[in-house]
Amino acid sequence: MRWCNWSLFGLFTIAATSTVPCSVHSTLPHDGRCLPCDQLGHPANPKSFYHIGHIATGGTLQAKGNSSTDTTHYQVAASGFDFVIDAIRGPLSDGPRVVSRQSLELDSINFRAEDFLRIYHEISDMLRQPGALGVVVSAGSSTLAQLAKFLEHTLDPNKRVILTAAFKPYTAYGADGPGNLLASIRAITTPGWSGVGILINDRILRPHGTVKSNGYFKPGPGTYFADIRNFKPRFKHHQWEIPKTINISSLSPEHELPRVEVITRSLDFDVRIVEDAIARNVEGLIFVGYDDGYWPDKSRYRIEELAQEYPHVIMVMVSQDPTITVEYERVAGLMRGGRWNPDQLQPILQIAICSLPSREEIQEFILEPFRPADLRRSRVDW
Repeated sequence: MRWCNWSLFGLFTIAATSTVPCSVHSTLPHDGRCLPCDQLGHPANPKSFYHIGHIATGGTLQAKGNSSTDTTHYQVAASGFDFVIDAIRGPLSDGPRVVSRQSLELDSINFRAEDFLRIYHEISDMLRQPGALGVVVSAGSSTLAQLAKFLEHTLDPNKRVILTAAFKPYTAYGADGPGNLLASIRAITTPGWSGVGILINDRILRPHGTVKSNGYFKPGPGTYFADIRNFKPRFKHHQWEIPKTINISSLSPEHELPRVEVITRSLDFDVRIVEDAIARNVEGLIFVGYDDGYWPDKSRYRIEELAQEYPHVIMVMVSQDPTITVEYERVAGLMRGGRWNPDQLQPILQIAICSLPSREEIQEFILEPFRPADLRRSRVDW
């Protein structure tokens, strides 16, 4: 097993800090230069000491179509974040400053691990600014739940971070992006919660097990904790688990993370797919099995041999359905994947291979990604 950061052995940390070389009074633009916040910000209330960070990464929320009725053929990130902020500046006039930054200009289907690391560092940097209440990240919806889960297990769970997206481009009739951004900013200013949330479809969801399906975000078990009414959050009686976190502050966006691939079961599965992946020096394989971890016998026996022959390759079995827990070792040598879905586990496994010292600790993190039940937090309706 290759370790990316020897100093992190066995360390689960509550506070994730960035080593980006900027002072606490500056933010980090995409080109790496450090500029004062007020040179980057779009202040709704310039006199307010408190502020909310906004990191724009592209996606449909900033997209531009050919006309106001075009919701399918549009250019991602063609509308600057200035236009989106300007659309909601009025309702924010008496609130905290909004400090915006265009970090990336990507369709989220093109996100790479380095982009997740960059977003993590920029959020961490913004959260360290004096007076920071939290951070809103606007991104594409395709990998929103995957990014949110990555951030949930790397950022300080005592901070507030909201990820939001849009299903219609900014130029279309009924564009939902500005309203989602407004509601996200208001959620940051609402007390009584912390951690990472996904604001979409007029709801706020926790990341674990949440998936996008046919233009709709289906919440994972127990993750639906707020409604949006009149662009304001209305929190439900909610008890949430505190995530364990992995300190990745020393991993820069340029750091090459271990290669982790997802392999899905199928009729007449060809085990050479697994053999080829190992030959390409992957360091992690996530198997998506049937039900709670079953795999066809014809290829299962060979996979068990490969797991024994290549113990340095971390192999994990998960279910496609986040409501199903993989708690038994149906395939010898493969780790049990618990309640993870494959897309959310993939980037987490990359940093776990880097940062955790043993297979046993990786397995423990996968099976128990949250702290004990007696440390859960709760809140009630306002």
